Amino acid sequence: MALTFSYAHDLGAEEARRRLVEEAARQGVEVLFDGADPHAGLVTASSPLGKAKARFVIRETALDIEVVQKPAFVPEGLVRRALEEGLEKLLG
Repeated sequence: MALTFSYAHDLGAEEARRRLVEEAARQGVEVLFDGADPHAGLVTASSPLGKAKARFVIRETALDIEVVQKPAFVPEGLVRRALEEGLEKLLG
């Protein structure tokens, strides 16, 4: 089962999207937006531990995330905590 959760924010969808795109570019993370929805897509990141992929939907008051691939030896709890901490810094 994939790891799914929502991260609440009060920025509005457009500001959350802008911040996410800028941070992804700074970190060299690939973001592919869904052609039908400019607020949904797939993020792909590589690290020494392996590749991670997550689907996302940016909403007015939350970011919905589904981690569809994570490095094999990294526990789900650690992935979730790392994502939540990063999102807190970015969208908090």
